[in-house]
Amino acid sequence: MFPPIPSNEWKQYWTTDENKRLHSEETCYKSFRELPNDWTVIHTTGWQNKTGEFQADGEIDFILINIAEGVLFCEVKGGLIKIKDGVWYQADKYGKKAGKERKLNKTPFEQAAKSKYAISNFLKENLPKSAQKDNPIISHLGHFIALPGVEVDDETLGPEGPRVLCLDSNDLEIASEKILAISNHYELQPPGESLTSKIIKLLVPTRYFNSSRTRFRGKDIEIIKEAIQVLTQNQFETLESLKENKQALITGTAGTGKTVLAVEKARQLSELGFETLFVCYNKPLSIEINEKLSESGVTVKTFHQLCFDVIENANQMSEVADIEKDDEFWEETLPTFLELAAEEVGTKYGAIVIDEGQDFMQLWLNTLQQMLDQDEGGHFYIFSDSDQNIFNRTNNLMNSNFAKFSLRQNIRNTEQISNKVRNIFGHEKSPLEGVDGIEPTFYETNDDDQISKRLVKKIDEILKDPFISEDQIIILCDETRRRERFENDLKSITSLKGKSIETSSIKRFKGLEEDIVFLVLPSSPPDTDYLRKHAYVGMSRAIASLHVFGTIEDKKVLNWD
Repeated sequence: MFPPIPSNEWKQYWTTDENKRLHSEETCYKSFRELPNDWTVIHTTGWQNKTGEFQADGEIDFILINIAEGVLFCEVKGGLIKIKDGVWYQADKYGKKAGKERKLNKTPFEQAAKSKYAISNFLKENLPKSAQKDNPIISHLGHFIALPGVEVDDETLGPEGPRVLCLDSNDLEIASEKILAISNHYELQPPGESLTSKIIKLLVPTRYFNSSRTRFRGKDIEIIKEAIQVLTQNQFETLESLKENKQALITGTAGTGKTVLAVEKARQLSELGFETLFVCYNKPLSIEINEKLSESGVTVKTFHQLCFDVIENANQMSEVADIEKDDEFWEETLPTFLELAAEEVGTKYGAIVIDEGQDFMQLWLNTLQQMLDQDEGGHFYIFSDSDQNIFNRTNNLMNSNFAKFSLRQNIRNTEQISNKVRNIFGHEKSPLEGVDGIEPTFYETNDDDQISKRLVKKIDEILKDPFISEDQIIILCDETRRRERFENDLKSITSLKGKSIETSSIKRFKGLEEDIVFLVLPSSPPDTDYLRKHAYVGMSRAIASLHVFGTIEDKKVLNWD
């Protein structure tokens, strides 16, 4: 039964906000609960369905699913029911309006059938074509009505309503027998175990989202609350909306959960049987995502790793081996070879999810679309943040015909860190309040001796807290010489006991996150846009504590104060 209702929540569940008891649906729930264990029963499923130019909304009271008997949609009408000259009327049994008839604009059979066809369209769009190759989805579906407040004579209820498709109060006492009769009436095709499982996952999805890592810390750092671990309503609504859009662009500023959603969308698509590719630009990010999706069946690769793998499968590696590995090779030559190799060996995916979309050139995106199997899915989702385009690559995403969604609330950083990141480009503050934390620190210096001394002193101080370990800290610096110098100086910290603090370039750590971030800004940025983009990416990696080293001029450019 979906949802399962604990006894202590039973009354509340069946009572509306207007304090009206849903007796009829409650009666049906109790009846269907007694069906054999091979039946799955879902109470209340909303749907959307495009009708002409308009998006229609609706709801079906119950869906009953069985691997051998099919999928049945049930519309419940409570109280007193009568049909006069083909027109249906309903009246309450109890209360102030008891006995007062009201005309139904649509018959219960019409409502049940409309829901059946709407959800049939939804299943058709979201199930792999391979799951529908033997029989169309509609061949597994039927509908009926339940009138738990009345007894119905053994006569037809009109052309749309053979008596077998109506369960009255007496029929609900022997629901198992009557439900089988409904299935037999339709002569439904058995969906089987695999298709049944996919249908249930679509209708009552279970979603587990990988939360930001949270550890108990000492006096210097606030505990990151549960609020930062879960998807906000905005993220959840976006994820649900993607079911209605096979191809979409999802944008959001740093920390708004793009990668979280991208991972979960890839997982969903794979669970439904689509051959799914998750592709990003950054190698360390691909390693982390591959670990998260290791048991899902999703193929995870960086774009250039995908290029080499497909080219190798086509036995064409010798053709690229001797080409100079300059910018033209990575940006144009290799993607062109990918397209040719993929066409030759027939590499296709029913679903492709792209993270770090701002780092993909238009040629790369076009090539990936050529690898999309339109007949077996055709799902194509891009997650992007133009302000993180530190490689200054160009594409046509914002002018594309993809359905577009925007994520608004930061779900990675504390509110204090988020504010500093937001100020860099003047992003608007989300109306939703973030998680409270400690204020980030800006050290006004670009002298490496001073930076090194402050790094050693502050990290040594942090590591004295028993709730903090060295693997919660990272130093980000794009200049290799400086980074190696800081890494070597940190060895003087006795509390490390031979262990080390991780260091990385900003580019390499893009897409990842850490509890405590020390960011050393570039010593000689070519222009302010370069500085802003690199600071934006680096600062937004910090979950709970952020320390930035730069000049007074840098501080002004970043709108720190």
